[in-house]
Amino acid sequence: MDTDNPAALTMAIIGNTLNLGYNIPFVYLVWKNRSSKNISGTFLMLRFWGSISWLIYAILVSDVWVGISYTVTLVATCMIYYIKFKERRSSDLEPEPEDQEKSESRIFSPSPPHISFPQHRHRSRSRSPVRTTTI
Repeated sequence: MDTDNPAALTMAIIGNTLNLGYNIPFVYLVWKNRSSKNISGTFLMLRFWGSISWLIYAILVSDVWVGISYTVTLVATCMIYYIKFKERRSSDLEPEPEDQEKSESRIFSPSPPHISFPQHRHRSRSRSPVRTTTI
């Protein structure tokens, strides 16, 4: 990187600060909640390989600022992927409570679930809501 150009150096510092500014809170929330269910595995893999590509570029052109930025991104991505891997592994080992309750209710339920059907009435001038009947 051209460190003689103050504008380029300023933009590199601002970019790295912003990169830290969005990565640290993002990783903190995932790590604190131990949940990455809303984060796509595809997104993480693209982010991982994109960071690797930028790090290779930074090494080839000797750009320290790009290297710092994408090292932070790579570490953040690895931390989130670790949580995602642990979630996937624990969900494979244990059935979800909702699924377990549903299967138990099917086994021990003496009657089928109730189904509601709308009652058809003749049209009148008043527009009252349709009533439902439970079977």
